Order: sequence, then structure tokens, then C-alpha cells
Amino acid sequence: MDAYTLKQLKVSAHQLVRVASALHTLQRVHELAEVSIMKYWYDSTWAGPQFPDLVLGEFTVDVSLRFQRSHEQIVAVEVVPFASC
Repeated sequence: MDAYTLKQLKVSAHQLVRVASALHTLQRVHELAEVSIMKYWYDSTWAGPQFPDLVLGEFTVDVSLRFQRSHEQIVAVEVVPFASC
């Protein structure tokens, strides 16, 4: 079976400053981030993934992240599904 895993999430310091500044006045902010994803082969009978021997490929995509501030000043982050972009 093919499986996917997140290898890296790239968010720059400049992006974090921009989001933090925006959250002072806005409750919700969207920001693009680059993610690196690995595709690998995996047999469901195995106890866990066997890296790096079975990696089939790596690719990078931009995803939209939604940062949301609550009343308690807690920030939640979620990945916006591609279908709603």
C-alpha cells in the first residue's frame, strides 16, 4: 500500500511575525506554507514504517494554513483543505 508522511513544514520567521502582528487585530489569518511530503510503500502487516528503503518519492506543495485566535489568546492552526481554496 502507498502511504504519505510529512517530512518538513517550512514557515519563515517573517511569516510568523506577520501572522502574530495580524492576530492582534484580526481573529483569523491565512498564510501559505511549504510542506515536503514523502510517499513510501508500506505493508499493513508491519509494525511500523521501514524508512528510508521504501521511499518512493518526495514532493513539495504549498498549503494554506488558517491561524485563529480565541478569546483566551490561544492560537489554533489548521490546514485548509485543497477543495476549499
